[in-house]
Amino acid sequence: MRSGFVHTPAAAAARTAKLGLSLAGFASGIDGASLRGRLARDAAGEAIRVFARAGAGLFDAPEDAESLLDGVGDAHLTLRLKPETLGPEQIEGRLSMVRARLRPSIAFDVLLDGTRLLAADGDALWAAALAASALGICGVVGVAVEPGGDALGLARRFKPQLIQVSTGLLDQRLILSGALSEISALGAELHIRTSLLHGLLFMPREGLPPALAGAGPQVSRVRRLIAEAGADPLQAALAFALDRPEASRVIVEAGSAGEVRALLAAAAAPSPALNWPALALDHPAALDAEARLGRQAA
Repeated sequence: MRSGFVHTPAAAAARTAKLGLSLAGFASGIDGASLRGRLARDAAGEAIRVFARAGAGLFDAPEDAESLLDGVGDAHLTLRLKPETLGPEQIEGRLSMVRARLRPSIAFDVLLDGTRLLAADGDALWAAALAASALGICGVVGVAVEPGGDALGLARRFKPQLIQVSTGLLDQRLILSGALSEISALGAELHIRTSLLHGLLFMPREGLPPALAGAGPQVSRVRRLIAEAGADPLQAALAFALDRPEASRVIVEAGSAGEVRALLAAAAAPSPALNWPALALDHPAALDAEARLGRQAA
């Protein structure tokens, strides 16, 4: 099943512009003034510059990692607030601090954790974030749904302008169930987060833990079908996400400038002729493992 993507320079540029770069992979090493922290910040800065020069202007960051954008001019940020101990009365102050830390040329939207919104004060938390948005402190307010979370239920309940979900070539549950189409029909801007370089598709079969041994043949079959279509796993996994008509953006994670270059090259490549639904995993333990990897990448 060939996608509608026709490989021209303009089409390749449009696909690149659809990408968003997650900064989560750099966030853990940036604290403090240690040598490790400086090296992590330098590596993040190089990767961000490579991404921005390619014409991809969206960044996705956990709270406190937004400082990595200090060297960027114009950019758009989706900021995921830390859910721990976050109360409705803290929202305005916290977002005001973020706005003060960012350059005026960087616009930012806010993503609230879907699981946190299901807590007793979730409605009040949502209302406080909307109030901050109405004051112009931030842009739109959206929901970030963890892998395996009730994305459709959250979309129906809160009716966000922006929703970020996790799905991918191996874990197509949101697509096969029809939930992704229903979310899109509700009018939300939909961002797909996909684990790519850190998912099961990129693990050697001999490296799978014993509980996932039964999924080894399925993953190997997917790799074989991708190879027979003349593609590599990264190209196929990224094409799968970029070709989803529901997705406004595809959020990818990288740990270095080299990985960013590999992602950009894969995004600009022609989509392989593959029967995407036939590549979905049908292995509960493996899908749970893929979801865990997705949460770690976030």
